[in-house]
Amino acid sequence: MKTLYFDHNVIIDIQSRRKPAVAEAIENINNNQYQILFSPAHIEEIAALKMHHGKGDEKIRALVDLLARITNSRALLPYKRQDTVQEKRSGVYVSNEHPKTTYSRVITSYSNNRIAEDHQKEKIASGEDFERKTGVTSKETNFIDIQREIDTFKPRLHQIIIDNYLMLLPIYPEALPTQAPACNEIDFGHMGMFFHLHEMTVEKIFEFLEARRYFPDKSTQFLSGLHDTTHAIYAAYCDVFVTNDNKLKYKAAATYKWLGINTLIMSPDELVKYLAN
Repeated sequence: MKTLYFDHNVIIDIQSRRKPAVAEAIENINNNQYQILFSPAHIEEIAALKMHHGKGDEKIRALVDLLARITNSRALLPYKRQDTVQEKRSGVYVSNEHPKTTYSRVITSYSNNRIAEDHQKEKIASGEDFERKTGVTSKETNFIDIQREIDTFKPRLHQIIIDNYLMLLPIYPEALPTQAPACNEIDFGHMGMFFHLHEMTVEKIFEFLEARRYFPDKSTQFLSGLHDTTHAIYAAYCDVFVTNDNKLKYKAAATYKWLGINTLIMSPDELVKYLAN
């Protein structure tokens, strides 16, 4: 069975029926062939609508219920839980969990997101500062050999992974390898088995792409940029990642190619053709 992962903007498309052909194709999907999965990243984005944009509980419930319906309450979770049925899929667990259960956990601890949100602001500001100082704009860097650029970042990335591995090992010993990854093990085949390492690797590559001004976000888009990264992290465990966001599409494609992740990335219109074929 193929697994599908939708960006939040695709969920909104389905709800609003902005693209009727897309909504119809998804509603008529063959559940024996395809499984749509949600993750905590979807719930974080829904929670942000309440915490940052003042959306009411009725709006939140409608999105949570829609997510439950199209995914049959099947989630990708990064940890083992005793209160639900789970199936291990590399470094994550495909879990039977209603999105409202996930939402309850997320909203209770939402204040913890402040650190990640502040870091995202700093990351975008750093990239904008680089552009001001060097005069190098995204119009130029969008067309560079990005795989070679990430190669130059690899030694620094490896050191970051080692530093964080040593910090996380006392906290999550059962969720990490017994030894820190070698530099030649920075690929999804190795890192994907351990969610915390995979998460960190994708975050740092996205951070590098932002600093390098490769399809960068604007400073006003720090929240969506933060969620984009998290969606890319979870979608790597699925067969297909569907998004309306071209910037995310290019950044995820560059990251996935460099890490050897085989997830197909497509637009909703491309998904309709994919399902038809």
